[in-house]
Amino acid sequence: MVEKYLKNQVCTILPELAGSVFPSVAPQKTPLPYGVYNCTGSSMSTTLTTDTLFSETIQLDIYAVTYKEAKGYFDTLRIAFMGFCGDMAGFPVKWVKVENAVDGYEPEVLEQKTTLEFKIFY
Repeated sequence: MVEKYLKNQVCTILPELAGSVFPSVAPQKTPLPYGVYNCTGSSMSTTLTTDTLFSETIQLDIYAVTYKEAKGYFDTLRIAFMGFCGDMAGFPVKWVKVENAVDGYEPEVLEQKTTLEFKIFY
Protein backbone atom coordinates (compact mmCIF):
# COMPACT_ATOMS: atom_id res chain seq x y z
CA MET A 1 0.00 0.00 0.00
CA VAL A 2 2.69 2.54 0.92
CA GLU A 3 5.00 1.62 -1.95
CA LYS A 4 3.68 4.29 -4.32
CA TYR A 5 4.05 6.95 -1.63
CA LEU A 6 7.61 5.87 -0.92
CA LYS A 7 8.32 5.95 -4.65
CA ASN A 8 6.92 9.49 -4.94
CA GLN A 9 8.92 10.62 -1.90
CA VAL A 10 12.12 9.10 -3.34
CA CYS A 11 11.55 10.97 -6.61
CA THR A 12 10.97 14.22 -4.67
CA ILE A 13 14.20 13.75 -2.68
CA LEU A 14 16.18 12.62 -5.75
CA PRO A 15 14.62 14.32 -8.81
CA GLU A 16 17.23 12.67 -11.05
CA LEU A 17 15.38 9.38 -10.41
CA ALA A 18 11.94 10.77 -11.38
CA GLY A 19 10.44 8.38 -13.92
CA SER A 20 13.12 5.78 -13.13
CA VAL A 21 11.81 4.05 -10.00
CA PHE A 22 9.94 0.82 -10.73
CA PRO A 23 8.01 -1.85 -8.82
CA SER A 24 9.61 -5.33 -8.75
CA VAL A 25 11.82 -5.09 -11.84
CA ALA A 26 13.08 -2.36 -14.18
CA PRO A 27 12.40 -2.60 -17.89
CA GLN A 28 15.31 -3.94 -19.93
CA LYS A 29 17.87 -1.37 -21.02
CA THR A 30 16.68 1.21 -18.46
CA PRO A 31 19.33 3.95 -18.36
CA LEU A 32 21.24 4.44 -15.13
CA PRO A 33 20.55 5.58 -12.48
CA TYR A 34 17.29 3.84 -11.57
CA GLY A 35 15.57 2.24 -8.61
CA VAL A 36 13.49 -0.87 -7.98
CA TYR A 37 11.27 -1.37 -4.94
CA ASN A 38 9.47 -4.36 -3.43
CA CYS A 39 7.28 -4.89 -0.39
CA THR A 40 9.04 -7.62 1.59
CA GLY A 41 6.59 -7.81 4.49
CA SER A 42 3.69 -6.22 6.31
CA SER A 43 2.16 -6.46 9.75
CA MET A 44 -0.69 -5.15 11.86
CA SER A 45 -0.58 -4.57 15.62
CA THR A 46 -3.21 -3.39 18.05
CA THR A 47 -1.84 -0.93 20.58
CA LEU A 48 -2.95 -0.31 24.17
CA THR A 49 -5.04 2.61 22.97
CA THR A 50 -6.92 0.21 20.64
CA ASP A 51 -5.50 1.97 17.60
CA THR A 52 -4.26 -0.38 14.93
CA LEU A 53 -0.69 0.21 13.82
CA PHE A 54 0.18 -1.04 10.36
CA SER A 55 3.68 -1.41 8.97
CA GLU A 56 5.22 -2.42 5.68
CA THR A 57 8.82 -3.26 4.94
CA ILE A 58 9.97 -1.94 1.58
CA GLN A 59 13.27 -2.81 -0.07
CA LEU A 60 14.65 -0.20 -2.44
CA ASP A 61 17.57 -1.03 -4.74
CA ILE A 62 19.35 1.87 -6.45
CA TYR A 63 21.52 1.10 -9.48
CA ALA A 64 24.17 3.47 -10.85
CA VAL A 65 27.31 3.52 -13.00
CA THR A 66 29.81 4.22 -10.21
CA TYR A 67 30.00 3.24 -6.58
CA LYS A 68 30.33 6.90 -5.59
CA GLU A 69 27.09 7.77 -7.39
CA ALA A 70 25.17 4.80 -5.93
CA LYS A 71 26.49 5.53 -2.44
CA GLY A 72 25.53 9.20 -2.79
CA TYR A 73 21.91 8.30 -3.55
CA PHE A 74 21.97 5.74 -0.75
CA ASP A 75 23.27 8.24 1.83
CA THR A 76 20.83 10.96 0.77
CA LEU A 77 17.86 8.59 1.13
CA ARG A 78 19.08 7.08 4.40
CA ILE A 79 19.41 10.54 5.97
CA ALA A 80 16.07 11.74 4.58
CA PHE A 81 14.10 8.71 5.78
CA MET A 82 15.75 7.90 9.10
CA GLY A 83 13.14 8.71 11.75
CA PHE A 84 10.85 10.41 9.21
CA CYS A 85 7.29 11.08 10.32
CA GLY A 86 4.57 13.19 8.76
CA ASP A 87 3.27 13.56 5.25
CA MET A 88 4.88 11.21 2.71
CA ALA A 89 3.73 12.36 -0.71
CA GLY A 90 0.16 12.79 0.58
CA PHE A 91 0.09 9.79 2.95
CA PRO A 92 0.26 10.18 6.76
CA VAL A 93 3.21 8.23 8.16
CA LYS A 94 3.78 7.72 11.87
CA TRP A 95 7.43 6.71 11.60
CA VAL A 96 10.03 5.31 9.20
CA LYS A 97 12.83 3.08 10.40
CA VAL A 98 15.80 2.31 8.15
CA GLU A 99 16.19 -1.38 8.93
CA ASN A 100 19.01 -2.53 6.71
CA ALA A 101 21.52 -1.06 4.28
CA VAL A 102 23.81 -3.00 1.94
CA ASP A 103 26.24 -2.16 -0.87
CA GLY A 104 26.49 -4.44 -3.87
CA TYR A 105 27.64 -4.94 -7.43
CA GLU A 106 25.90 -6.64 -10.34
CA PRO A 107 28.77 -8.13 -12.40
CA GLU A 108 26.52 -9.44 -15.21
CA VAL A 109 25.49 -5.90 -16.16
CA LEU A 110 28.40 -3.95 -14.62
CA GLU A 111 26.17 -1.88 -12.33
CA GLN A 112 26.80 -0.65 -8.81
CA LYS A 113 23.90 -1.31 -6.45
CA THR A 114 22.89 -0.09 -3.03
CA THR A 115 19.97 -1.52 -1.07
CA LEU A 116 17.95 0.17 1.64
CA GLU A 117 15.21 -1.54 3.60
CA PHE A 118 12.60 0.69 5.23
CA LYS A 119 9.94 -0.23 7.76
CA ILE A 120 7.11 2.27 7.41
CA PHE A 121 4.58 2.57 10.23
CA TYR A 122 1.18 4.14 9.54
